[in-house]
Amino acid sequence: MPRIGFEWQFQRNELRFLADSKDGWQTEDALPSKGRVCYWQDPGIAIESDGGDVEIITDSVTTWAALRRQLVFIGELISLLTGRSPDTAKLPATFLRSGEQEDEETTGNRRLSRTRTSAKTQAVRVAQGHLKTHDDVQPTDGLRFVPGTNVGNIITVSLAAPIKRCDFDFAGNPVMTPVYAKGDVLALTAGRDLVHGTAQATLDVPLAELPARLGVLGFDPSAQVGAWLRGRHQTANLIGFVTLIQYMLWVFAHQNLTSGDGPKAGFALLPRTNLR
Repeated sequence: MPRIGFEWQFQRNELRFLADSKDGWQTEDALPSKGRVCYWQDPGIAIESDGGDVEIITDSVTTWAALRRQLVFIGELISLLTGRSPDTAKLPATFLRSGEQEDEETTGNRRLSRTRTSAKTQAVRVAQGHLKTHDDVQPTDGLRFVPGTNVGNIITVSLAAPIKRCDFDFAGNPVMTPVYAKGDVLALTAGRDLVHGTAQATLDVPLAELPARLGVLGFDPSAQVGAWLRGRHQTANLIGFVTLIQYMLWVFAHQNLTSGDGPKAGFALLPRTNLR
């Protein structure tokens, strides 16, 4: 499979960040875009803020097994926050068969039923690519699971690094303003039982494949590309690169870009396509 990574963005009525205050846990809206809240190297998943919205971002992987580990991990996280395990009746048989190969103590239904009935704070630790809860809470635990609060189940996160917002001074120079310091605590919670999220993919696409992929969209700039490259050694990658430039020119000439997402909203290719 090609190298691929995913980003899930959630609306604040599904997943949201919380900040501790004198009035209890309150929705945190002041987080900047792309502020990283936590990261797990195994299986390669980060939770970030996009202007206060929750994003779950996966590292790019090249095997289905690695991708599946990431999806299972995300399922465990959502199950903890919602108090609901995945509906196995809606999962394909191949997924269930591969799931039987996992370590028994990591299976979601048995572990989550215990966490839902526990009234005390539990540590949440990542082991062998899975989220596990423990009753032995230690001061050094970066994650803690607190079930049944007044805002629902929450997972508190002790920040491993500060979160900063980029501002600009009068001269237009960027200034990084701290929003949270290392060690500060944020919480994550689910605002409803059913959590969906909107997924985007980051997919490695060889430049040589771009003309064929764009051709599916009815875009054929071969005449312009040929004119640009006349007299040059026309490798497949060079043709693909110039095709991409022609596509960008065509989009900006014909699209009315009004989305708050900026120019990427006008591209029919995936906005997060990786052309490296």
